Amino acid sequence: MTARAAITFFCLVQGRLRCPNDTHGIVMSHFDYAAPAELFAAHGRAGLRYRRFSKAAEAIRYAVEKLPREALPATSIEVHAERYDAKQIRALYESDGYPLPRR
Repeated sequence: MTARAAITFFCLVQGRLRCPNDTHGIVMSHFDYAAPAELFAAHGRAGLRYRRFSKAAEAIRYAVEKLPREALPATSIEVHAERYDAKQIRALYESDGYPLPRR
């Protein structure tokens, strides 16, 4: 288990939304993958890309699997008025709670 995975596991066990020992502020606990989500992605000269999804899990999958790799660092997802950055999106995608099949 990596140090990041251990910190994430600790945060899940403690039921915390943001773990103070986690320098990335990864949000994991109680995430609602079924909630509607909005995706914002900066895409080079084309500007900002915006999409709505009926489920956050679909937005996460789109961000990780469909967007160009170079666009992910400038991508965020908003769910229940909470914004998640690229590192948080990746952590949610890799989480055991992620409900969709991964590529």
